[in-house]
Amino acid sequence: MSSIEAGHGKSAGIVGIIILLFALADMIAGIIWVTYGGKDASGIWVGLLLLITGILGIVSWVKLNKAAMVFFLVFCIIDIICTIVQAVIAALGFLIWQILKAVIASQCTIKNGKCDCGDKDIPMDLEDCSWISDIEAIFLTLLIANGLCMIVVFAGSIIGCMATCCAKGPQQTGVVVVQHPGVVVTTTHGQAPPGYGEQPGQYPMTDVPPKH
Repeated sequence: MSSIEAGHGKSAGIVGIIILLFALADMIAGIIWVTYGGKDASGIWVGLLLLITGILGIVSWVKLNKAAMVFFLVFCIIDIICTIVQAVIAALGFLIWQILKAVIASQCTIKNGKCDCGDKDIPMDLEDCSWISDIEAIFLTLLIANGLCMIVVFAGSIIGCMATCCAKGPQQTGVVVVQHPGVVVTTTHGQAPPGYGEQPGQYPMTDVPPKH
């Protein structure tokens, strides 16, 4: 099974932990938004994606598994797009509720167990006119969390690319072979050392002169 460098795995794990924190913030804000009557599940869907990405980052750190790192890279790229989209939606939502806050504060009252604004239309029914401040805080949280998380997942994609696409292959080790005093030959690992030839000044075995 292919493995990755320990340094890359540790970096992915640290980034994964940070992503999990942002996933938790997104999901909490999203669940609160749903309890107030939100039907678009803002925060929940991107929180689930970030949750998967964070887990993959931690697995890459613990197991040093290249396949886990590849999935971590892919989800980081997807998360870049998703966090940007969620941040834009949150920014628009925050702006809209900021405008509605002024209308509700001046023209709405609680009647028959809900916030009644007369002939003014608001995006959703509110049981209490004071909920507008809570909803505003939800979208502000989603805006800040996803804006920052986009930077983190971008860093995670760089780490994933370095670990999978730009990883260095194993280096060849050198072997030093001494053939003759003053002569050094270097060969690479796996290559047989050259054979020993006849040294200068020596006679072949068949041409040794007779002794007198």
